[in-house]
Amino acid sequence: MSGVLLQPRTWLVVLAVVAMATWWVVRDGEPRDPVPTATETAPAGFYMRGARLIGLGEDGEVLYRLSAAFGTQAAEDDPIALSGVTIDYAPAAEVPWHIEGGQAEVTPDRLRIRLFDGVVATSTGNAHSPAVIRSPSLELDTDTQIASTRDEVHVETPEGTLQGVGMTAWLREDRLKLESRVHGTFTP
Repeated sequence: MSGVLLQPRTWLVVLAVVAMATWWVVRDGEPRDPVPTATETAPAGFYMRGARLIGLGEDGEVLYRLSAAFGTQAAEDDPIALSGVTIDYAPAAEVPWHIEGGQAEVTPDRLRIRLFDGVVATSTGNAHSPAVIRSPSLELDTDTQIASTRDEVHVETPEGTLQGVGMTAWLREDRLKLESRVHGTFTP
């Protein structure tokens, strides 16, 4: 029988090399940093992509359909923050509105919707000529169906344009009031 006998010191070196090689192979598959727990990475509350809210009127009919690209809500009693917002307001009404805003905030009871970051509201009913309202912000009270702002407002209709600062619009009555610095042009 022919075999190779190794000195105990040689065996120690061979075992150390095998241990280091094994450590290297195993270490390569492990993460370098500690894995964070869910509580360290996930924000508290809720987030939504492609969010949709439907608000009902007193009669149970759809009052508005709100769509947003993204939304967050920290807690159940906190407002819902939304981005990329469109609202089809009172779709069954004689003068429904299509409203767009870059950002919005919905109160927890969903009775108020505050839009900001370039709001454009367009009447979409067939009974009247379309009107377009532009303002940096707009607040909708879904209970009273009143829209208002304290910012500059530009109103465009086929008959002319109006500009002013501050506005109240009674959506049920299809009535609008500009608060101050009102001027406009109309074609006869």
